[in-house]
Amino acid sequence: MNRLPRVLVSCSFSFLVAAVLPAQTYKVIGEYKLPGASAKGLAVDSDGRRLFVADGDGVAVLNADTGAAVGTISGLKGAQDVLLVPEMKDDEKAPSVKGFASDADGHVIAFSLAEMKPAATIKLDGSGPTSLCYDADTKTVEAVSAGGSLATIDAATNKVLKSGRIVAGTGQIVCGNMGHVYVADPAANVVHVLNHQTMKNDGDFPMKTGSKPTGLALDTRGRRLFVTCEDGTIEIIDTDAGFTFIELKGGTGVAHEIFAWLPQGKGQWKAAAFVAQEDGTLSGIRMNAFINYSLGGQYKLSPGLGSVAYDDKTHHLFLTSMNSGSPVVVVAAY
Repeated sequence: MNRLPRVLVSCSFSFLVAAVLPAQTYKVIGEYKLPGASAKGLAVDSDGRRLFVADGDGVAVLNADTGAAVGTISGLKGAQDVLLVPEMKDDEKAPSVKGFASDADGHVIAFSLAEMKPAATIKLDGSGPTSLCYDADTKTVEAVSAGGSLATIDAATNKVLKSGRIVAGTGQIVCGNMGHVYVADPAANVVHVLNHQTMKNDGDFPMKTGSKPTGLALDTRGRRLFVTCEDGTIEIIDTDAGFTFIELKGGTGVAHEIFAWLPQGKGQWKAAAFVAQEDGTLSGIRMNAFINYSLGGQYKLSPGLGSVAYDDKTHHLFLTSMNSGSPVVVVAAY
């Protein structure tokens, strides 16, 4: 594995500008009311047609097609994040059978999608809001506390394999391969590159011109990192070389992202990173090639957009938001 220097200096390469391509228009086609007072992370069970939404009372489970309440997974107070462990059958994606969720006080629960109740509760060393991501190479769940800790959890046994105190951040986290967890740190204006095998920081990606990075998405095949800052700058970083090679302009405010392959189905965009920001802007960053990206379109949805998830069955996007002071899930389609 390539080792990154302690600090990676942003290079002054010229922006790689893609040709202007026809935009794909996304619009709101539905809105689901949530039972709690807040909505944080969310995940889509595309095969089972369910939405899992982290809220104050645990994880709310909704019918993905109608928004009807299906149930609640309890065991957490101030739930922050939820993920479903992706399953593979040979080289094909299989239905998920297990999920994990975290809270604001250093707890993680594992749950069965069939039974929709906690199968294990894991207490982490660190406290504070905890974010989750899944490393497909090691089959581990990585839990990063904003208070400064990293824990590696075996996705099969629910056991903590390693943990340690480490500088983190309050922004989004992503992982997926190469033993790294990327953490957006708006206070330091960098993305930390945390090694969950050594429990050390392998380096930082500084922002080129953007301010306060909060949103992250990762293309694990091309190893491109999409970083969105609160000032609207979107930086695309080559994680091997450690520099920003494209900058685009998004909305404003805290951002959340998701990366999807064939987001409109066969024959449309190859892949895209979707960025949701607090001002209600949804940006679609279209992949034209592994080193060629363009702004495929920007769409004004509703103010207060939060987490975003992608449904590979319907090609819809689900986004948390607020409507008249109540949490909702917005459904967007092209």
